[in-house]
Amino acid sequence: MSIRRIALILGSVAIILLFNIFTVSPPFARSSIQYEITFGESPSKPYLLRIRVEHSYVVDGVVVNTMPATRVLVKHDEKAAFTNLYGYAYFVTSPGKHIVELSSPQQLLPTHTLEIEVNTYLTELRVTYLQHRFQVEAVNVTVDTAQTTSYVTVYFSPPANLTGYYGNPHLTYMDFKQYQKVFAGSYITSYRESFEPPYQGPFTYILTSEEPLATTAAVQDLVQVVWLDKSYVPFYTVENEILRMS
Repeated sequence: MSIRRIALILGSVAIILLFNIFTVSPPFARSSIQYEITFGESPSKPYLLRIRVEHSYVVDGVVVNTMPATRVLVKHDEKAAFTNLYGYAYFVTSPGKHIVELSSPQQLLPTHTLEIEVNTYLTELRVTYLQHRFQVEAVNVTVDTAQTTSYVTVYFSPPANLTGYYGNPHLTYMDFKQYQKVFAGSYITSYRESFEPPYQGPFTYILTSEEPLATTAAVQDLVQVVWLDKSYVPFYTVENEILRMS
């Protein structure tokens, strides 16, 4: 067979292969891709609920030292999340009314529940815990030496018509061994002038009146003296603010 004939045969085969490549549709044809883009349903825009929790102190009627409340457990209907370092928790939600519950696993803040209505794509709920410190006006101590327990009852007078949560007294005291200590709601620690341990313990919801209040704490120690000027009753009020952004 001559070289010219071989070249003619190879050229014919190449033309046939190129024709098949450009005419046969690939496994994922352009028509199938176009079908999904044209007729596929795009996801709906989600509704977002952003919750910010803050903790403030009230001194002589003035709010001071506001800071983010971290590690607060936030429940939104059946979902739950902890606030981050900036005090935020985020949820994907739906339009309508929802129940939001805030709590502290360490009992640093009282549990607070409220209802919120979502009607915009971005809703921000801002919750501020305001800590008041009511002065201890009088104290009564009953010591049970057999149980090494002291029952300390304190008396205080909060403003009338104040709705909030009060806790066990935060006490600075001296025991019978002459050690100065602090009872911070549910635990005892050594007294230090430059450091005040955070309150941790139970809370009671109340609407105050003009009558003085009394609360009793069981201190697992033998209390000899209580310093009234370094003791107080923590009282929390809660403020809510809703921002709606479309």
